[in-house]
Amino acid sequence: MRINQSTLIVIGIGIVIIILLFVPLGSKEKLDLTFEEEAKTTIFSPQGEERMQFAVELADTPEEIDQGLRFRKALQAEHGMLFITEEEEVQSFWMFDMLFPIDIIYIDEVKEIVYIAKSIETDLKEPVPALAPAQYVLQVNSGLCDRYGISVGDRVSW
Repeated sequence: MRINQSTLIVIGIGIVIIILLFVPLGSKEKLDLTFEEEAKTTIFSPQGEERMQFAVELADTPEEIDQGLRFRKALQAEHGMLFITEEEEVQSFWMFDMLFPIDIIYIDEVKEIVYIAKSIETDLKEPVPALAPAQYVLQVNSGLCDRYGISVGDRVSW
């Protein structure tokens, strides 16, 4: 019996469908979405005046960076997530599966704020890139940058 290419494709698609129906995929319910304070970040004006301190959770592995704040229902006002990458480059973030709006603070290798994307809504379909290279990114609740006067040129320590 000879099987042609079309038959093999149909059989392959059938196998994939059966696997998808019977093998459970990972779900957001299995994720640990509780906030885990791993560091404190303080933002200072260029004159050295403290603007705000945040308790932060670190995202420094590819899996943690990919997960980010996705599926979390909220973030307390004094909390944030600090993304740490190995190299300074133009960073870009999607709002994929985000449930609340945020401010995204892009920080260069000498820990100076180089760009802020404010009040990024959850339904945004395009990525949110920095306009300058950054090695670190701090995500906080929407509106906090305006509330505390956080701006480009401020310094960040942790």
